[in-house]
Amino acid sequence: MSTKNTENLTARKNAWIITPAFNEAENIQQFLIDLHGSLGSVTDQYKFTLAVIDDGSRDHTRQKVIESRSLFDEQYFDVRCFSLIRNFGHQAALTCGLIEAQDHHADVVVTMDADGEHPPSIILKLLELWSQGIPIVHTVRNEATHLPYFKRVTSQLFYFLMRLGGLNIKPGMADFKAWDGILLKQVASFLPNCGSIRLFSVWVYSDGPLVSFDQVFREGRKSRFTLKKMASLATRGFFSYTDLPLRMSTLIGGCTLFFCLFFSIFSLVAFSIGKTLPGWTSVVILISFLSGVQIFSIGLIGEYLIQKVFRSNLPLFILNRKKR
Repeated sequence: MSTKNTENLTARKNAWIITPAFNEAENIQQFLIDLHGSLGSVTDQYKFTLAVIDDGSRDHTRQKVIESRSLFDEQYFDVRCFSLIRNFGHQAALTCGLIEAQDHHADVVVTMDADGEHPPSIILKLLELWSQGIPIVHTVRNEATHLPYFKRVTSQLFYFLMRLGGLNIKPGMADFKAWDGILLKQVASFLPNCGSIRLFSVWVYSDGPLVSFDQVFREGRKSRFTLKKMASLATRGFFSYTDLPLRMSTLIGGCTLFFCLFFSIFSLVAFSIGKTLPGWTSVVILISFLSGVQIFSIGLIGEYLIQKVFRSNLPLFILNRKKR
């Protein structure tokens, strides 16, 4: 190999492709081959590590990944498999992959699913935008009319609630995205407690261009996200990234105290003109006042929780990557 070619290989960026996989033995090799075909044109710029996070699969997913290594030139593609001891879930597998990539000093990391529904051809666009200085490049799924009606409705409801809570997330945003390595080093310690990788990435950086893609629909494939898993993910994400429920307690408590003031005046007027039963006025004023105080106090406790507990799970600041 010439000296010039050696220098080119040395100068390549360290790019990781992170993909969680659960019982994907039937399709994982084809998925890796598709990745190879999509990325082959930029191997002079990037050294790729294709990292499959085996999320406690009960089939031969790990074995298939290991067998796939012989299909690739290690000089350009390093195929690795990280196996979790049991099925921890998609978000845990993503977190594992991101931390591994950060530990191996990745310059850029792309996260995507292994089921083939995220088209590998989009990766080149993600890398192009990342190379322009964008810290996190998001993707958004074009309207998926093939999805079941219930899943579409619940997905739209989730995104609506998150936007209502103040998170600037667009409907159809996916875990398919590119992460800058410098940014990833700063946030790696926060990832295990972030609740949702997708929401955390939007909280960190919601600006910038969105890359749209058509979700590939595989006939006969059933979603691994059961109603229970979707509800669990939505609950963790909602309570991690929006203060709306706690802030509503403060607002309702304040409104109740305000109402109590006017109702107390009404009760005293009714008492003064003899329109009440003995003891009614004091009972009504006391109950309405204490109810308002209790709800307002819950809201104040919520404010402390927001500042002292929930906010401590998120980074105070993150430096932007600057080209020098």
